[in-house]
Parts: sequence; structure tokens; C-alpha cells
Amino acid sequence: MKQARRVASVLIAGVLAAGSIMTATQSGLAQSSDAADSSAAEQVSKYPAGLRTAIERDLGTEPITYAANSLASAAASATSEELRAQLGDNFGGAWFDASSGKLNVAVTSQSAADVVRQSGAEAHIRGIDEARLTQVAADIRQWVGGLPPDRRDLVYGLSTSARNSSVTLVLSSSAEGRALASELPVDRGAEVDVDFVAERPDPQQGGELRGGQGITAHDSSGDEVGSCSLGFNAIDAQGRALALTSGHCLSGAETVRAAADGSEIGTVDRVVWDSITDGGEGDDYASVRLTNSALTVRPEVVDWQGGSLPVEGVVEPIEGMQVCKSGRTTEWECGEIQQVNVEVRVNDFDGGVKAQRMFWYDACTERGDSGGAVLAGTLAVGLHAAGALTPADQRCLSTVGEDDIAFAEPLSTDVLGDFGAELRLLTTTADTDGDGIPDYQELAADPTMIRDDNGDGIPAYLDRDEPELSVPVVTSPEDGSRHTDRSLPIIGTAKPNAVVTVTHQGTARQVDADDEGRWELPARSELPLGHYEITVAQSWIAPNLSSWESATTTSGFFVAPGEPVIDSPEDGTQSTEALPMILGSAEPSALVAVTIDDVEVGSSVADGAGDWSVTVIEPLSVGTHTLSAVQVVDEVRSNPSTVRYTVLPGDGSPTSPPSEPGGPSVPPPGGDLADTGVSAVVFASLLGATGLVIGAVLVLRHRRRLAGPADATDPD
Repeated sequence: MKQARRVASVLIAGVLAAGSIMTATQSGLAQSSDAADSSAAEQVSKYPAGLRTAIERDLGTEPITYAANSLASAAASATSEELRAQLGDNFGGAWFDASSGKLNVAVTSQSAADVVRQSGAEAHIRGIDEARLTQVAADIRQWVGGLPPDRRDLVYGLSTSARNSSVTLVLSSSAEGRALASELPVDRGAEVDVDFVAERPDPQQGGELRGGQGITAHDSSGDEVGSCSLGFNAIDAQGRALALTSGHCLSGAETVRAAADGSEIGTVDRVVWDSITDGGEGDDYASVRLTNSALTVRPEVVDWQGGSLPVEGVVEPIEGMQVCKSGRTTEWECGEIQQVNVEVRVNDFDGGVKAQRMFWYDACTERGDSGGAVLAGTLAVGLHAAGALTPADQRCLSTVGEDDIAFAEPLSTDVLGDFGAELRLLTTTADTDGDGIPDYQELAADPTMIRDDNGDGIPAYLDRDEPELSVPVVTSPEDGSRHTDRSLPIIGTAKPNAVVTVTHQGTARQVDADDEGRWELPARSELPLGHYEITVAQSWIAPNLSSWESATTTSGFFVAPGEPVIDSPEDGTQSTEALPMILGSAEPSALVAVTIDDVEVGSSVADGAGDWSVTVIEPLSVGTHTLSAVQVVDEVRSNPSTVRYTVLPGDGSPTSPPSEPGGPSVPPPGGDLADTGVSAVVFASLLGATGLVIGAVLVLRHRRRLAGPADATDPD
């Protein structure tokens, strides 16, 4: 049986709803990987002085190590979710080991362990999967729910541990609680640790807007009903500012003010503080709608020493992740996540109990810290909700030599997941419309207003055409594409009803985009073979009658000859002939180059009828080969035509030697031809002086024809 104090304290901590508010920083769920792309050194450069001090004091490590672990644990969290989906019933839970910097995964089979190790994680084969652990906890919850109310009150918490593959039940340390432990169902299907605690804890309610700042909550009469911290800043679907905090902080409140000077922040938007036992999700979060137009909303958390920490994304909590909390009472405090999906029974304000689902971490938290931001490096993890305190003076347990215990509401799944598209966390990296400008830089100066500079009804942070009109897009011909059609129309998309200016072959022409933004410019004449560029821009009169001009963008395409035809051997031919003759047709006088398995074997000039042939001079090995041919006309190369040819075991003698319909075959020359991907080698043979002279002339002539600009002959 594990030490009762540690787990009990943890569960007690959850019962103490830590009243503190920290300013919200909005980053969406999809933004969770943004910060993970940076290095640990880059992360540390963003850490303010107060956070660095807390890391060294609470974790006993250097900020650079904490930063590396933050990035590694974020990656581990994402990988664990992928493995959970991949392994199914073989997945037994996951945790992060800060000492090794690696993800650890419990599994139930050797094959699952192999998959885990292939992902770079450590595997631990256990006898129980995660689903079974969860079911055992649910069975115990159901058993608790069937107890009489007075005996049900003896239960303080319930959790599962991936590291230990076990379930923990925390009961009152009274005689009645110990007696209740002996009545637990015997056939449980998993290890259940029972721990005891003396008392049920109580809730810990206690210019620019940033996470961690103190707030006070007021009822309709203006009376103060709570004192907490803001967690992260956010925006609604229209880009108006919101702030996140704990639900219990705003219970019964209508307005929120800054604790520092009493200035107005906003009104209560949504409050969720429910209980699993009442059919709820066990959540504890709330949102505040800003009403103070003078506030500037930042994607940051306050440092308490004059600086701030940028919030760059969101990550799901995982056991072993090192995190730091910012709150109005204890400011920066750091610890490690001990367990996720912990069910904690918290006293409410009416003498009842709420069963909440949180993650447990071991940082110092006190009254007033509720709602505060919990982060792993610069990634948002959760909203602080509860913590265990000393009975005498309501201080952190570490003040009396015990392990600190705190609980927080997971942000990615429980908060952002509930809001859906109605709310986005404000981060430094989120760029929802993909225009290269972060969302927070596209919000109105007045955080209560919607920014829509062009009046098209789309908020600026969702509009690729704000704050600058985007360039139109040429959808056909695509950039770098090759075409045999010499009368290509130019087709694209733009802002609906915009005027698109297309510059092609030295001439600028204009075309109007339709109501859906589609436009098309027909060809004026056939184009010679070669490479062409298209430059486009657009102008637009917005609904509010403002004028907008885009930048220009340029793309290119080739008008190329068609693919040559390979008549023999036909695709799929199987033969014992290891020296096949390759025959086909192309444009008259075109140079046809042939490769086998990407190795150049020769070239031939098509005759006046377009016929050509190449004879293989090195026997092909038994097996299937890929034969390809391209033709070069006016120094422009076609796409390849390809057939499959299989050499069967045999004596190699030709079964039916084909006649040679085309011009003379020119074997591969002795070096690569510039930028063509085709080479020719002068074939010194004893064909007679006349044949040798003719062959040499043709090779030299068509080597010059092949040589040319690289962009005119590179493959697609």
C-alpha cells in the first residue's frame, strides 16, 4: 500500500479549489506543435527572470534542461495519443520520464512493445490495458455511488496511474473510513491502492491584460464574491477578446475587475463548475467577455518581475511533464505532473461535494491562485483549480516539509474542446487565415470590437485579404507544369469581383473575377514550344468602398512536344530476347532519347515519317525492366512514355528480329548533354566509312539540339 499522505494530499489538493486567476493566452489545439519546432535555447531566451528563478528553485534544474524537457514532453504527449489510437486494447497508458527525456508506454503484448520501440519510446509490458484500468475505476465509482450519503462522504478521491498500472482510492482516515476500505469489492480486475487522509480540503478561492494577473469577481450588487487569477487570453469566433479562469472563481458573479486597481475587465460569459456524480464532466472553467475598450490583450503570461512569457501553443498533459504555474498569490511555482484524469472530490460553497476530473501536479499553490496559467515551457497546459494546504495557516504543504499537491483543468480537451469553434486561445503563433500574420496582430485595437477593415463581413484574423489584399492564384497552367496544348487559357481564382491583371508574353491584360472569385483569360494564339511566365495581381473595391491593391506573383510553365510512342516492345511484353530493338514514332526530325531502368542507352533521330529505333547493345538481365523514351524538339523536351519489358531465362537469341524502320540508331555518346537528361555516345563500329560519318554528323547535330537552358529541359 502506498504512503497515504502523498496520494491523499494530492486528492485533497483537488478538493481545495485554488482561487487564483491568470490572464489567458489563446492558442488553438492545432497550434500545439508550433513551439515544439523551436530549440531549447530559443525557448530559454523567452523565459522571464521570475520563471527562471522558479525553475531552479522548484525543479532543481537549469532552465535549459527544463526547456528541453518541455519540448520533449510535448512531443511525447502527441506521440502517446497516436500510439493510443494505433494500439487499441494493447495500450496501457503513457508517461514522460524527465530524467531520460523519453516517453514511456505500458502495453499488453510483445508486438505492441515493438511498435512502441519503433516510435522511439520505452515499452513496459503489463498485464492490464488502459481501458480495463478505466473500467475498474468506473466500477469503484459505481460502488461508491450506491453507498448511503454518510458513507459516500468518506470517499475523497479516485485516480488511475499509468506508471503503476493501478487505481488509487482515497478515503477518510477515520474509523468509519478504514472500515469502508474493507468492504471494497474483491474481484476488481486490477490493483487498487487505498490511502487515507484526515480531512476533506476546502476550495482555494481566495493597462495590459496578461495571464496570471489577479482578479476579483462581483455579484449583481457589486459585492466581491471571489478573488482569483486569470489564466489565458482568448478570442471568440469574431475576434473579440475573452479571458479564461476557473469556474468556481466566478460562481454567482456577474462582473470581473482587476485586483490591482479595481478597474473594469469584463462580464461573466460562461461558467462551468459541475460534478461527475451529477452527470457532468467534472469541469471547472469560466470565460470573461472583455468590456473595457482601453485594455490591450496579449498572448502572454505575467512574470511578476516586470516581464512576461509568450504563449506559443497548447499541449495535452502527460504524466511526468514538468510544468510551471503563474498565479496572483504564489506567482511562479513549478512541479511535475503526477497523474492525469484524476477524479477529485472538492467541497463546494454550499456544504456539498463536486467530483471533478483534473490532472495532478506537485507545485506550491495557495488561495488566490485558482484560474492561473499552467504551462510546459511556452505551451499552455491547463487552468489551476485546487490545491492542498496546511490546516493551521493555509500555506503550501512544502512549508511543513511535505510534497506539494495541486490540481488543474486540462485546457486542450476539457476547455477548448468544449468551446469548439466559439473560442480560440490567443497565442503568438496562431495564424488561422494563413496570411503569414499572427492572429493577435489582426485584432481590433478595442478588444470589445470586431476588426473588419474591408467590410466584407469576415473578421480580419479569418480573412486572407486583411490587412493586405492577397495575390490572385493561377490554377492553370500550374507553376512548373508541361503542356502539349499550345492554346492554353489562363485560369485562376481571386477575390470575388476583383479585377485581375495578367501579364503574359510582355502584354498586360485584365479580366474580372466572378461572384465566386473565378476568372479565365483565353489564349490569343498558339504558343511556340518553350518556357513562359505569367505575372498576376488584383485590385478590388471593398463593400465599404475602400480600394485595395495586391502585390504581384509570377509562375511559369512549358509548352512541350507530346510524348513519343513506343511501338515495340509493347507494354507488358515478356521475351527471352536480352538485346531488344526499341521502335516507335515521334515528330519528324525529333531527337528521341531512350533509357532503361533510368540508365541512358541511346538516342535516335526520327525520320521524315517520324519513325525511330534504338538497339540495346548491352544484354539485359533476366527480370522486368522499365523502358522510357522522350523526344526533344526545338530544345524542349517532352514528358516520357514508358513500357514494361520482361526478359525471360533463355539463350538470348532474338525470336523475331524486327526490321529497322526509323533513321539510324545513335548509341549513347560519351558524356552527359547539358541540362537535357539525355546523352549520346559515338558508336564506333565497323559499319564502313560512310555510316560512321553520317552517325557522327547526326550525333553532333543533335547534341547541340539537346543542349539548352536547364529550365527548358528539366523533368516535371
